[in-house]
Amino acid sequence: MKNNYNRINTFIVYLMVTFSLISIISITECTPNHDPCPPQYAEALCLNGGTCFSVTIMGSDNYNCICAPGFRGWRCQEKDLDHPVNQ
Repeated sequence: MKNNYNRINTFIVYLMVTFSLISIISITECTPNHDPCPPQYAEALCLNGGTCFSVTIMGSDNYNCICAPGFRGWRCQEKDLDHPVNQ
């Protein structure tokens, strides 16, 4: 019986983490009014012409990048082969 409680508790924690991540992704992708990053982050965080923005989630500042066309990844560090830049 105790093993079943452990499985249920583990599943509940998994659901809580999953829904938290979904909320963060939704906020960062759908919120049109992002605050700009502080200069020390803006210069170092985003690569390949990406634009740094910050979103406050549950009292914590989170820094992300909006990538220039042709790039993707958390820091715009990867070439997006599905959308190459015309040269």
